[in-house]
Amino acid sequence: IISLSEKTSISSKVIPAFPTDEECYIHGLFATNNYLYVPRLIKSSGTEVIDRIDLRNFSVETIFEKTRIAEKVVFGLSFSFEQVEKDFGVHPNFVFSNDKDVFFAAYDKGIFKVTPDKTAKNIIADKINYDVAYDGNYIFYVTVEGVLKQYEIKSGKTEILTDKTVTPYTLKVTKEDITFESDKEKVTIKK
Repeated sequence: IISLSEKTSISSKVIPAFPTDEECYIHGLFATNNYLYVPRLIKSSGTEVIDRIDLRNFSVETIFEKTRIAEKVVFGLSFSFEQVEKDFGVHPNFVFSNDKDVFFAAYDKGIFKVTPDKTAKNIIADKINYDVAYDGNYIFYVTVEGVLKQYEIKSGKTEILTDKTVTPYTLKVTKEDITFESDKEKVTIKK
């Protein structure tokens, strides 16, 4: 059950169930003013999906569904490859959006952008840690090696932000700055 609570009152509303009676695992939620993004694994079929719930009328639209074809971008060139085994697909762990573009992190494979055909395009091929942040213009992430990087959505360019190694689970991004821990020391970078 997903419940929506108002900020100004203590009342809440249960969002209608998905149009299926199948058991599923919900990985996490991401909310904007208009939509709720729900990545989930349908247990019976093993299908990974991302549903977008319109918060005005609670309609549900599937915007991503795991497929056997994936696309990878290397040096600006796109390559499609067939996945050899069922478990080789992408598993959305963290979804974020500005309601125009939808992205998700698949920690063992990088960060992907959802495409109109309900598949995903790999835009960041780095293996990432669980530290991912998004501010509408940039995606900030930490690689498994502890390197803090910034991906500019508009240009598609990635840059390393510091030579310090980031301690896992410490990345915080605000409108003004980026903070993290490195060797038990708090580090702040102005945006």
